[in-house]
Amino acid sequence: MNTLSILSELYRATLREMLLPICIFDLQMELVFSNKAFKSLYGSEGAKLAGSGMRFTNALDATYKSEMAAALRDPKKGRWEGTVQMRGASGRTIDVLLVANCLHAASGELIGYHVTHVNPTKRSEHEERVRREVYRGISLMSSFRDRETAGHQVRVSQYCHRISKGLGLGDDFCSEIQGFSSMHDLGKIGIPDGILLAPRGLTAEERSVMKTHTTLGFELFRGEASFGMAAEIAHTHHERWDGMGYPQGLRKDSIPLSGRITAVADVYDALRSSRPYKTAWSHSEALSYIVSESARQFDPTVVEAFAAAEQEMESIFEECQ
Repeated sequence: MNTLSILSELYRATLREMLLPICIFDLQMELVFSNKAFKSLYGSEGAKLAGSGMRFTNALDATYKSEMAAALRDPKKGRWEGTVQMRGASGRTIDVLLVANCLHAASGELIGYHVTHVNPTKRSEHEERVRREVYRGISLMSSFRDRETAGHQVRVSQYCHRISKGLGLGDDFCSEIQGFSSMHDLGKIGIPDGILLAPRGLTAEERSVMKTHTTLGFELFRGEASFGMAAEIAHTHHERWDGMGYPQGLRKDSIPLSGRITAVADVYDALRSSRPYKTAWSHSEALSYIVSESARQFDPTVVEAFAAAEQEMESIFEECQ
């Protein structure tokens, strides 16, 4: 098998395994390829295509057909995108975004047409996962400025997930807080190194600057509806049950639950960790402090859930160094 044939087979194998439904037509608009995701979306029978004209037999409205063909045959365009109502494998109607492009050989010769079928719901889920990973990546990058807290975000996210489970919160909440609580200190990317990395306790003026990481983090997420929990965690994880926290001095239930949970997780991990200006506390010492601050610094219900899972909290800290 020559190199060109190998590359061709690799290309087809890659397309077959892709998660997005894909099909390919030749110049006569005859179907020559469809991948597994395509057949999964429409079903083996529903995915069949008409003999010509690039018309999907499971499309409920074929008016897109001539518009797509004209755009693809126009050298100045060579691309078409539009939403078409289709009948899925289960028989229900779904709106599918079709993205059609011309396929060219290495010589530049037109050899066919490539059509991707995107379920808008799935596309939104994919985009959301990508955005979360981008923010999480930025958050982890910010931790690299302070090597002593490299595992802090990961541990906090796991504590928060376990506390939320203990509170009987739903799977969606537990999943969101696990992801978003790891971003609680993202605002620290705006804190000067001289303060963030100071190998000593901070002065009163420096502490004031450090406290702004809550509002800086909030500003990074504000306006992103799907990142509402990330914004509220960044903004409120230093608020206190008794109203003596910052930046807003919120108290009791006026503090979002996500912020109240993250506050306990954040303090526990900070107490367990060593710093140039402090020694690490033992698990029992940190647990005793958390319990003693119930109804003062922390939400009593959250403290109760934390204490009930305290052995798991210790394991998380020991395992995620």
